[in-house]
Amino acid sequence: MKRILAVLVALVAIITIGTTSAFAVDDICNSAEAKNLPNYQTLCGGGTEADLQGHVKNILSTVFIWMGIIAVIVIIIGGVKYMTSQGDPGKVKSAKDTILYAIIGLIVAILAYAIVNFILRAVG
Repeated sequence: MKRILAVLVALVAIITIGTTSAFAVDDICNSAEAKNLPNYQTLCGGGTEADLQGHVKNILSTVFIWMGIIAVIVIIIGGVKYMTSQGDPGKVKSAKDTILYAIIGLIVAILAYAIVNFILRAVG
């Protein structure tokens, strides 16, 4: 459990750093000096709604990718728990539950990703 908690804390830190850097780009593009840059339209997109959608899509894609990675890690942990259970019915049940819940989480992440992409394509 400590390892899972450590992975989750690392995930939150990575997502926070990615989100902060995305907002930092917005701050730079919204500054008065940014409009004088030769690549302003390319870099900042002129502040259109497409930029906001792009940022949201990038952040959500990162979140969904990390959710998938965590689900796979939890499946591996469940497999290791299952192999080391030594036939103890309580440990076997716990390992099978871990694998089952990780697979359910992975399915939910995939469906959420599909729904978000569908909505962003419909809006954009």
